[in-house]
Amino acid sequence: MKIKICGLTRLEDAQLASDLGADFIGFIFYEKSPRYNSQENFCRVLDKYKGQAKPVAVFVNKTPDKILKFAKVTGITNIQLHGEETQEEIDYLKSNKLKVIKAVKIKDVNSLKETGNFKSCRILLDTWHPSLKGGVGKTFDWNLISSSPSLLNKSMVAGGFNENNIKDFLTNFSPWGIDVSSGIEESPGIKNHKKMRNFFNLLK
Repeated sequence: MKIKICGLTRLEDAQLASDLGADFIGFIFYEKSPRYNSQENFCRVLDKYKGQAKPVAVFVNKTPDKILKFAKVTGITNIQLHGEETQEEIDYLKSNKLKVIKAVKIKDVNSLKETGNFKSCRILLDTWHPSLKGGVGKTFDWNLISSSPSLLNKSMVAGGFNENNIKDFLTNFSPWGIDVSSGIEESPGIKNHKKMRNFFNLLK
């Protein structure tokens, strides 16, 4: 199972996530997010980062050409899309050698059907919110995915994971990956290292 620590803004948090065993570390480039990174901050972190976990750049409704420009400047190859991006845009990014994860917000059974719109990339199942584009800090109804093992096999699951609920989730589900952000934070964008260590210990 893959592990992604998202909403990072600091080198020490990114480094610890990798040292603890994360496969991916996520950086958000959406100006309205409290975990927003500037390109300059991201490059400063990457310049000193020595870990094995792969950086992922998270965008919301950014045009593919702007994403490609960002990737060319920073060298990043893993992208997560959290807006209303289309399959055509995803295919365009993939044709330019980027690996894509597409977030789908889960509210009810109908929202699960939206995952069928994206055939060529990994899916991130996240909690629906009327205004927020991620980082909600709440779980969605896990019963909605209980009858979709084939979807879970190719999907990363997010939404309110923390030390108190991750064990219960993994006892009942086997996703391709999990994504955690607010559940291991001190404040938005600032990770709590004790919570991070406890969280990873629960995954063993």
